[in-house]
Amino acid sequence: MNFELLRNKNFTLLVLGKLVSLIGSVLQSFALSLYVLKITGSGSIFASVMAVSIIPRLILGPVCGVFVDWFDRKKIIVALDFLSGALVLGLYVISITVGVQLVHVYIAVILMAVISSLFNPAISTAIPSIMKKEELLDANSFNTMTMTIGNLVGPMLAGIIYGIFGLPVTLLLNGISFILSAISEMFIDLPNNRCDRKNISYSKFKTDFGEGIKYILGKSTLTKLLGSAFVINFAFNPMFSVGLMFVSKMILKVGDMEYGALQTTLVAGSLIGTLLVSKVSKRFELTRIFYSGVLFCGFFVSLIGLCSATVFIDLFQSSAIPFIILAAVGLIIVTGVSIINISMLTLNQKEIPNELLGRVNSVWSTISTGAIPLGQIFFGMLYDKLPGYVPALFTSFVLISTAIYLMLSLPKEKKEECITSEADTFGTV
Repeated sequence: MNFELLRNKNFTLLVLGKLVSLIGSVLQSFALSLYVLKITGSGSIFASVMAVSIIPRLILGPVCGVFVDWFDRKKIIVALDFLSGALVLGLYVISITVGVQLVHVYIAVILMAVISSLFNPAISTAIPSIMKKEELLDANSFNTMTMTIGNLVGPMLAGIIYGIFGLPVTLLLNGISFILSAISEMFIDLPNNRCDRKNISYSKFKTDFGEGIKYILGKSTLTKLLGSAFVINFAFNPMFSVGLMFVSKMILKVGDMEYGALQTTLVAGSLIGTLLVSKVSKRFELTRIFYSGVLFCGFFVSLIGLCSATVFIDLFQSSAIPFIILAAVGLIIVTGVSIINISMLTLNQKEIPNELLGRVNSVWSTISTGAIPLGQIFFGMLYDKLPGYVPALFTSFVLISTAIYLMLSLPKEKKEECITSEADTFGTV
């Protein structure tokens, strides 16, 4: 890990601002989740709240990418963090006056998702704008490690704060975190986009929007990778977001403490990946890391199926050994995923022109992310109808098949075409 990067004022302010904002968002997400379940007692209503948070991003993502490439990205980032803070503080005022109702939660979640649709493509272009190309890998690794720490610390703080002070204080802290993040971002020097504001029109919008799609379609390797990312996200993300919880709680019957330890283990895997990515990238080309990593993950996902099989579980007096194996496999997979995602993010930032980053990233993110809710529904049905090992073996087959396809096709492409986008190719683990 290259801590010399912290000498870059812009990078340090950006990472610290994102960390503070992330922890606040985790606090709010945790608190609202428990609050919705408390006032409704319905898992389906809770799921619907999560679903409506995805819809605006899917619809607005590609559109917002054009605006990010048009206007001053620093002003967008700062203004949206201030707006997010005002929105959350408004919800805080409601919580201490009339009380938060379900309709307030829906409105807040939708509005925050709309803001994120514009904020995410803007912030995704910040690092390549302020760092040298040779520093991008270490910068992305450092940024990922910091965000992982935030995701680790956030839930622990949320449990303490929500448990002691309740929803209002949690909302207040998140609102303050957005404001502090916006203030730190005001001191970042981001290069301004060179866009002739006089020529902005609906016609120009259609042209620029099409450029992002044309750029992807014009690169045959990128098109193949995008299709692969959709397939992988459909099969892989649900394996972790749905599968691990189902296998742990319903098949292996572990307690809440053990399941919490599993989640901590996965976070540790992400941290390990950020520490190893620099060494791995020096030995292998980034596109090779991608398809080799997918093949690697496909093999280890099959071991999750092994831990779900009754025949294997019955070999032991308790489920402790299968659960330990499950945790070890999860650690290895998440380490690999972290290396893959950081490598692909860096390759994208190096190759895609800065003036196209917003719209290309937005199109990619929308398409690849759209596969996740479809996969979650599909895998939920699989776990309800079939033995627990079947979904894992299905995911393993999809990953290995995709890796073989990429392995056979990507080497045929020109080296300069081997690029991909910043979207989380494997989704959120």
